[in-house]
Amino acid sequence: MSRTVLSALALVAVAGCAAAPPPAAPAAAKSKPAAAPVAKTPAALEAPVLLLAQPDGKTFSTWTIDKRARRGETRAKGRSAVPFDVSTLPAAFVPEGYQDKDAPTAVEGDNAPEVVAQRHNYGYYGSYGYDRSYNTVMIKGEGFSSGSIRVSGSEGAFQVRDNQAYGGVSVMCGKDEVNRAARWEGVVQAKDGKDDAVYQIVDGWFDSKKCRGVASRRTKIKLGTIIPNMVYGFRECSDADCSNKSSLVLVIPNANSAVSQAGPVRAPSGTPSSRIKIPLKRGLAESVLATIYSPVSPYQQRSVAVEVVQGIEDDQPFATAFLDDPR
Repeated sequence: MSRTVLSALALVAVAGCAAAPPPAAPAAAKSKPAAAPVAKTPAALEAPVLLLAQPDGKTFSTWTIDKRARRGETRAKGRSAVPFDVSTLPAAFVPEGYQDKDAPTAVEGDNAPEVVAQRHNYGYYGSYGYDRSYNTVMIKGEGFSSGSIRVSGSEGAFQVRDNQAYGGVSVMCGKDEVNRAARWEGVVQAKDGKDDAVYQIVDGWFDSKKCRGVASRRTKIKLGTIIPNMVYGFRECSDADCSNKSSLVLVIPNANSAVSQAGPVRAPSGTPSSRIKIPLKRGLAESVLATIYSPVSPYQQRSVAVEVVQGIEDDQPFATAFLDDPR
């Protein structure tokens, strides 16, 4: 009896072992999550250090430009940055020019020595009693190096290179022609070379009967040097008392092309621009681009850019000129 009981218990134990699941394997140690790749810290960028032209125009040093001034691609090599303070530029008032309706029937006064008229005889107008001729009127002498001349509604640029005058405006002269208002302006170099250059605006009349220019008013404006012999500037007042200096005027005497958002726009036709007026106000962002030729060699040119920025919370604008290296 006891043997039977033991056999039965053994069978039950064997059946229990067969039905029981195999013992669980020991839990593997939890692996730590893979660490995220550590991003390499980029090398610290150096402050945008550019070449700064010195007043003598020859010595250069490094300078860090205010980060609030726009630079665009001007961080590239081969350019020099010249920051300038607009508030320190001279202030002047530019009077309105004369109008044709006020031109006198007979122009009195001496000839303006810098106004030169070159007559072109085409035969037809000079014969049969017409006594009329086309003339190229330009400015030469009296220190003028470049600028613009306007006779009535016709305007042209002039420049003096190698002591020769180029450019000007075409004017019809003759005994039956009417007299017209005229204005010529530009940079005037000191005759002795010691004094600073000034910007001179001459208002007068063009005597179409005698083909001559007569100056009635000369306005001389002191210029502030931005880049020596290349870029000058002054602040233009809105009234004669200069109670409001509302505009920045850039003068680029040796530019054969200049483009501005505010104007004027000069096509690259070999004639220089005179003055470019930029209204100053909060929220201003203005750029001027120009190509400057060498007065000595017309084959050497340099590009210049002027950027003026004034935020809505800025009391004064930030201005920087950029000059390409000679090519």
